[in-house]
Amino acid sequence: MRVPKFKKHIVSEKGNERQGFVEEPQYRRMTDAAGPLWLKALMALAYNFGFRRGELLGNRKKGTEPMRWKRVDMLEKTVTLVSGETKNKEGRTVVLTEECHMLLGALRRGKQPEDFVFTWENGEPVKDFRGTWDKLTETAGVPGLLFHDFRRSSVRNMIRRVVPQKTARTVSRYKTDVSLATISCPRMTSGRPRSESRKAPRPQSRT
Repeated sequence: MRVPKFKKHIVSEKGNERQGFVEEPQYRRMTDAAGPLWLKALMALAYNFGFRRGELLGNRKKGTEPMRWKRVDMLEKTVTLVSGETKNKEGRTVVLTEECHMLLGALRRGKQPEDFVFTWENGEPVKDFRGTWDKLTETAGVPGLLFHDFRRSSVRNMIRRVVPQKTARTVSRYKTDVSLATISCPRMTSGRPRSESRKAPRPQSRT
């Protein structure tokens, strides 16, 4: 099998290398400890596809609203972000993993296309969940872990599975190869990429 070659960039001299990552066992501990279904689905999307918090829960400063169910196609098993809802103003569509499809299917019950995907029990959209997150990370044994660490871990996991760099950039919407390079860590080069039972997420071209 031909292994794609990635460009090398020196980033450690400026202290720009990223430190926060989530390993698979840690992620599983967190999903087991997470109580609300919306939280499990939120983490699954971030961990598998590198979605930003603002893309899922909205960003008041940037005028973007939380994700609505009209962006989720359960039959086609896709989630679509349109231009204007992402940090770099570029839309994208991803094909859901089985885990994400199952969690979103359970979360979808009783909801309408215009309803928000991630909501509290009273139906209000989830926007600030810092208290819930802090309790979860403490319970799972990863205190101090940031939600954004899921995004970095998602891209690193794609590279570990030898997903082409172009595909990893398309799925996560990192703008450049230099951005991807800042995610590198020693464990990526300590051996062969580990085998994964989960299929790598696939981007879908938009027409």
